[in-house]
Amino acid sequence: MSWDYADLSKQASAAGGPQAFVDKIEEGGRQKGRNEMKPYIWIASATAAVITAVAAKTISYFKSKKAVVQIESENAKAEIIKGIKDYDNTHQDYEQALKQDKEDDEYMDYDEEVFDDAQAISVDEAALIWASNGKDEDYTYGYSEDELEQALK
Repeated sequence: MSWDYADLSKQASAAGGPQAFVDKIEEGGRQKGRNEMKPYIWIASATAAVITAVAAKTISYFKSKKAVVQIESENAKAEIIKGIKDYDNTHQDYEQALKQDKEDDEYMDYDEEVFDDAQAISVDEAALIWASNGKDEDYTYGYSEDELEQALK
């Protein structure tokens, strides 16, 4: 055993003393550990790079999908709003027409039976009656004076 200690002492002396010898042994151990870890570090780095690339692609995919959904949503909203406005305009026109008809009915002085008959006679018959009554506007039977004049020709 003394021989092992003598070898150790000789190596320590060659290394520059016991502290330098211990430092050299520690550094050798560290280097060996680094060399043993290199394959694992490369695998971990490659895996991290793949995961990062997949994550970036996934994020990009969902961002583009979100943008498409937002555009489609905005288009759908605009179409719904346009439809509602069109309906409101049509409904408003219809309401105004009904209101105008009601106002016209209030101001017109006519007999319901004459009005019903007016719908049943042709423009030619109405033109003859209108002419025979001195072209009185009460005998137009729903036709315009231009239509009646045209029918008389």
